Amino acid sequence: MKRILAIIVLNLFFIIPSQADDIKDFEIEGMSLGDSVLDHLNEKDFLQFKLLKNFKDNTYSARETRNKKLLKVYDSLQINYLSNDKKYKIYGLSGLINFKNDHKECMLKQKEVVNELKLLFPQSKLMGPRKKNFQKGHSQGYWEGYAFKLVKGDLAIITCYNYKKKDMIDHLRISIRYKAYNDFLNNRAYK
Repeated sequence: MKRILAIIVLNLFFIIPSQADDIKDFEIEGMSLGDSVLDHLNEKDFLQFKLLKNFKDNTYSARETRNKKLLKVYDSLQINYLSNDKKYKIYGLSGLINFKNDHKECMLKQKEVVNELKLLFPQSKLMGPRKKNFQKGHSQGYWEGYAFKLVKGDLAIITCYNYKKKDMIDHLRISIRYKAYNDFLNNRAYK
């Protein structure tokens, strides 16, 4: 696990600080916001990612993979794009690192990543810590997280999820979102 965090931290250092306040310069598994998924994968492989049916409004879609051959740093990758866009431009991107029944370790890693992002996003507004309980279907638990709001309104979010049930895996989620996608999540996705 220490090696995974070291890789994440080293990847963060390759972003030039003067550019880091542009969310497009931040990468997760080599991808960034504004990229076409097709620049990284062929369409057939991408469409084999699991389609997540999280939203009541279908403006955006989300797909997820846990393919170990594809992922170098994270245990899971989620990509968000406009549903009718055949180029699959990325509007939201999340990498998840599992911490099976080890929420305390997740929180330690979260703190390290937050400290690194403070250096990379010096002009951003740090929000948090924030904690929220949730119950969705059979999932119960809480999340604790921080968000960096960049000058253009885009977000970088670092959250630890702690599940009550042992069959759910605690994880650290590092997400980047364009402002437009975040507005969709807050105002239309679940209504």
